[in-house]
Amino acid sequence: MIFGKSEYKSEKRNSIKAFNKIRGRSKTKYFCHAPFHSLVFSPYGNILACFYNKREFLGTYPKDSMHDVWFGEKIKKLRQHIQHNDLTFGCDDCRRQLRQENYFSVGAWRYDYLAGKEQEYPDSFDFQMSNKCNLQCIMCNGELSDQVRMNKEMCDPYENPYDDAFLEQLKVFIPHLKEASFTGGETFMNPVYFKIWDLFIELNPGIKVSITSNCTILNDKIKTYLSKLKFNITVSIDAVEENIYKQIRQGAHLQKTLENFEYYLNYTRQIGTTFNVKVCPMQQNIYHLPDLLKFFNAKNVTVIFNNVVFPPSCSLWNLSSQKLDEIKTFLSKNRGSGENVIENENWQRYDNLINQVVNWHKESVLRENNLSLFNGTSEELLNTLVTSTNKYIEEVYYYDDQEKLVKQQYYSEKIRQIFNAIEEDHVRIKSLFYFLNLPLERFVGEIEFRDVDKLISRAKQAANNDKDITWKEIQ
Repeated sequence: MIFGKSEYKSEKRNSIKAFNKIRGRSKTKYFCHAPFHSLVFSPYGNILACFYNKREFLGTYPKDSMHDVWFGEKIKKLRQHIQHNDLTFGCDDCRRQLRQENYFSVGAWRYDYLAGKEQEYPDSFDFQMSNKCNLQCIMCNGELSDQVRMNKEMCDPYENPYDDAFLEQLKVFIPHLKEASFTGGETFMNPVYFKIWDLFIELNPGIKVSITSNCTILNDKIKTYLSKLKFNITVSIDAVEENIYKQIRQGAHLQKTLENFEYYLNYTRQIGTTFNVKVCPMQQNIYHLPDLLKFFNAKNVTVIFNNVVFPPSCSLWNLSSQKLDEIKTFLSKNRGSGENVIENENWQRYDNLINQVVNWHKESVLRENNLSLFNGTSEELLNTLVTSTNKYIEEVYYYDDQEKLVKQQYYSEKIRQIFNAIEEDHVRIKSLFYFLNLPLERFVGEIEFRDVDKLISRAKQAANNDKDITWKEIQ
């Protein structure tokens, strides 16, 4: 406390209260339970508290040990911020969703299953350790699919830092874990995951294992592990119409996917674990979303919507206000009704998506008004992006003044390095427009979390849309 004023920037009580209404009384001790229970291991060695806070990672393997991260000062500081409902320590995405009243899209809500007494050691680990995959999904990138990296980005593979020494460190933590989740790439293609599951079978066979899969792979090896551990399963299916599915999940076959879907669904129901479907609402499938939801409602399956921020050829948020208004009207007119708890909750998440489209529409109107008079150069756009980022750091970051200056200089240099790597001016302009429209907290998170090589790739991809930006569209 300084002169009776708290050092923390707590969110408004009414916002927290409204968010808590969807959570259940037993879940509301903290705004987010992740930093008290969990660690996330990313493909490049960064260790995080959750999938959403990509600005303040807690350490980097192998430089930092698992033990030092969990018992370190940085995670303690994050916990203190959460205890005061202060989301300035990297929780930018959750703060944005909370303030827009998109409560089911608040990432913290997805960690409510961790609610309970804190232990000395974490009781949940999230592994996202590899980009090894068998598909080239149109909304994906080389960081999450080695096939996209090799065949579309035409770049060398990323180096994976996780080795046998990591598995040795893991052995100390495994007996304390109650739950562990695995994502990819494609989970069932990662050999390291099978090694970790072998350790689970040896050291903690009762652990709950949650995996996310594209539902295209099922074989005897997988069935053996399914029989030895209890798996919660989430499958990613964005369409059940053949042509749309093939367009999105390139390399997959819908009939085989749906056969595997039935196997995994029956498996979870037989052993009493959970089964969910994750859907990415995109330009390619948005007008089929009501039918898709009805299909999974008929199976009595929970559906979770996963926002696509990138690339611009797939994402919804960057569409024109006219198009977003059309989408909002369509979704509202085709809203169905539920006959049980799961169906009603699915339609509630559908309503939340509509609310998000409404907010994107408001942002699009503002964006179009701001850009309609622009007739400048790429350097002007670059300066605008740097200035906006610096202003965001000044207003939002918890750092003291000197630390903010250092951070602003770091971001400024990195941003200029990224966009100056794009030689063609018209391509640079197109890419800058895209990132100027991206929510600032997401852009800052990208700059903090990813190295220059990955960001240059994203900047070029942002400009490589199916159609050119025109002033008529912007206006």
